[in-house]
Amino acid sequence: MHLTPAFQILLLALLAAFGWSATLQVLAWAGIDARPVLQLAQLPASTADAGRSGDGLGQGVARLAAALALISVAGWLLCAGAPTPGTQTGLALLTYVAIVAALAQPRRGLCRAVRMQFGGLLVRVVKPSLSDPVYLADVIMADILTSCSRMFGDVALVVCQFGALFWHSSASTSAGVAGVLLASAPYAFRLRQCMNEYLKAPPGGTDAKRHMANALKYASSFPVIALAALPPQVAAAAEHSGRASHAVVGLWVAASAFNSLYSFYWDVAFDWDLGHMASGWKLADLIAPAEHAVDRSARVAMQGDAAARDQLLPPPPQRHSFPAFLRPRLCLAWHGVYYVIIATDLLLRMAWTLRLSVVADIDSMPYGGMWLSALELYRRWQWSILRIEKEAAA
Repeated sequence: MHLTPAFQILLLALLAAFGWSATLQVLAWAGIDARPVLQLAQLPASTADAGRSGDGLGQGVARLAAALALISVAGWLLCAGAPTPGTQTGLALLTYVAIVAALAQPRRGLCRAVRMQFGGLLVRVVKPSLSDPVYLADVIMADILTSCSRMFGDVALVVCQFGALFWHSSASTSAGVAGVLLASAPYAFRLRQCMNEYLKAPPGGTDAKRHMANALKYASSFPVIALAALPPQVAAAAEHSGRASHAVVGLWVAASAFNSLYSFYWDVAFDWDLGHMASGWKLADLIAPAEHAVDRSARVAMQGDAAARDQLLPPPPQRHSFPAFLRPRLCLAWHGVYYVIIATDLLLRMAWTLRLSVVADIDSMPYGGMWLSALELYRRWQWSILRIEKEAAA
C-alpha cells in the first residue's frame, strides 16, 4: 500500500517520538534519571510541572506516540481505500487536523503532562531570544528538530497539496522556497541558542570559543540545504553547459563533507566528551583547550614566592586508567557500546554520499528520502543517549 508524502511525514514524526521514548528507557535501564540531567525542574512552571509527572518520561512519550499512531494508521487505511486522489488528500488533511486537535485538547487525558512538556519546549526553542537561559532540554529538543530537517522541508509540498483542495494554483516555486526555509529553521533555532550562550560566556574564554565554534557547525548546514535545492532549479539553465551543474554539485559535496566531518568531530569531542588520552590531552583541546588562567599580579607575586607559585599554577595533568579514547568516568557498563556508537555515527553522518553512488542511487529508490531520514533519526537516538549520559557522568 502506497505511502503518500503526507503519511511519510507522520511516520517519521512517530519514529522520532518512539525513538525519544526508547532513549529515555535505555537511560533508565542504565540507572540514569533524565529529569535532573535535562534540567526540567529549572524550566518555567508549566513545562517543569509536566516534567515532574508521576509516570516515567519514556513511558508517557510512548503512550502519547501510540495514541497518535492509531489516528495515523486509521487515516492511512481510509486513504488507501479512497477512490480518487482528491479524496485521499482530503482524508490526509482530516488526519492532520485530528492529530493537531488531540495534541492541543485541554483535558487531562491523553498524556497531558507530556503534551504540555512538548509544547513548552517547542515554544522555548522557537522563541527568538538572546537573553533567556538555555537548558539542556532546550538543546536536546532543538537538536532532535535538526534531524527532522528534511521532514520539515517536505511539509511545504504537503501544505500545497492540501491548499489545492480549496483553490487552484501553481505554487511549485513557492513550495520549493518554503521547503528550503522550513528545512533550515531547526538549524537557525540551534544557531540562536549557541549565540545566546556565547553572549553570556566570559569574552575570550574557553566557553566563548566553544559556543562560537558550535555556532559555526550549525551555520555550515545552510549552504548544504541551499545547494541541495539548487540542482533542479539550474538544470534548465545548465542544459547546454555541464560546467554550471558540475560546479553546483562540487560545492554541495564540499559543503556536505565539511559539515558532516565537523559535526562528527563535535559529537565525539564535545557532545559526548570522548577522545581522552591517558596523558590528559583530549580531542576537545583542538578547538577549546582547557584554560589555566593566572592573574598578572599573581604572576609577579609568584616570582619570589615558591609556595604561592605551587598553589596558583594548575596541577600537572593526572594519568587515568580508562578504556582507550573514551573518558575516565563512564555510566554505561558495556564500554563497547561507545565504540559502536562512534563508528555508526560516522557512517550515518556520511549517509548523504549514497546520493552520489551509481550502485545505490538513493534518489531513484522507492521512499529513498524517507529511508535516509529514518537513518538520521536512528543516529539522533543513539546521539541522545551519550549526550545525556555525558552530563550524568560529569
